[in-house]
Amino acid sequence: MASVLDIAKQINKKYKDGKVIVAGDILPDVKKVPFGTLGADYATWGGVPYGAISVFAGDYGSGKTTAAALVMANYQRANPDKTCVYVDVEGVLPLQLPYLVKMTGLQTDEDHFVRYDCYGKSSKSIFEDLLDLQTGSDNIGMIIIDSVASLVSDNDMESDFSKDNGMRASTASDSHKFCRMVIPQLQKKGNIILAINQVRTVGKTFTGAPILKEPGGDAWNYYSSFKVRFGTRTFVKDDKTDIAASKAEDTTGFRLKFSITKSRVCPINRGGGFITFDLEEGLDLINDTLEAAIKFEFIERPNLQTYIPVNLTTGEYYKDKDGSDLKFIGKAKLVSYMQENEDFTKEYFNMLLNHVNGTNPSGVSLLNPEELAEILEEEASIESPKTKRKKSAEVEE
Repeated sequence: MASVLDIAKQINKKYKDGKVIVAGDILPDVKKVPFGTLGADYATWGGVPYGAISVFAGDYGSGKTTAAALVMANYQRANPDKTCVYVDVEGVLPLQLPYLVKMTGLQTDEDHFVRYDCYGKSSKSIFEDLLDLQTGSDNIGMIIIDSVASLVSDNDMESDFSKDNGMRASTASDSHKFCRMVIPQLQKKGNIILAINQVRTVGKTFTGAPILKEPGGDAWNYYSSFKVRFGTRTFVKDDKTDIAASKAEDTTGFRLKFSITKSRVCPINRGGGFITFDLEEGLDLINDTLEAAIKFEFIERPNLQTYIPVNLTTGEYYKDKDGSDLKFIGKAKLVSYMQENEDFTKEYFNMLLNHVNGTNPSGVSLLNPEELAEILEEEASIESPKTKRKKSAEVEE
């Protein structure tokens, strides 16, 4: 009787690539695109995975598009020979682009970036074009779909304005088919699709709690390998990083907050993270790095005013040019020092990131419990089509 491997070879001969059945000891190397900030790269175990579908979800104004553009900008830096595609379903990218470039460093020259104009196109035609790009282009790179919630079905696109197509207006079926067909291409080429989806309120429970929905059906949650949910953004003024929107006057930046709610490429035990932006400089690497370092107690605080960064490799204090310990009275002075000493800042950031990944801390969230609970509560409140069908059946009974 033939062995499993002998039969596997026979099966593989039937297919062009010969890889239907492969040896079980081949462990893939999960490559990721980093956010480039400790506050986010720690929480996501290094960033967004290559060769997969990822989803950024959240309410309006939570920062999904800005975060997605940041990932694409870092993808461009790591893959200068690739061309990224921004699927502008909402049709507002021309207005947003100058802001996104300023905040993230996104490259918009034609060799690295193209905008797919979705005006007059249904979800089916968009997905067909994206599949053609995946299969027919050698230099296709990362694709952002902004947003799933704005996709329109063939039936809705072609019908009279006043006609209600009901379930026929859904893009769920198109999304399922597209995801199934594109995943093998993403894995083969190591490309990324990052789908942005929005949260919508569709009703309330008997207790008055909102029932939330993410448009597009189950496909994006089911086929994605990585999902991030964004919460309420806060604002920054000087060294204050958590100013509520109601008090956001004369602010100098803003902070996006999120949690991983699904991952097939890493644990989701690091709670939540954040990304801080300065309105003039873009990504605020220094404040993000310091905030995380203070949270992990990597900076000694003998009193409320003193900040002493520690070299975690040697366990000793960093030294200034005179050989004295680096001590700062007030966070602003530490920030100024890091702004003026880029080599130190880069070395310090990499040391912290290597340390948290090497020591593998778990259960430590960079968000406070209330912020994290708010984000996870929203995720738990999303009503799936399966849940909706179950509720309908109970009503009919």
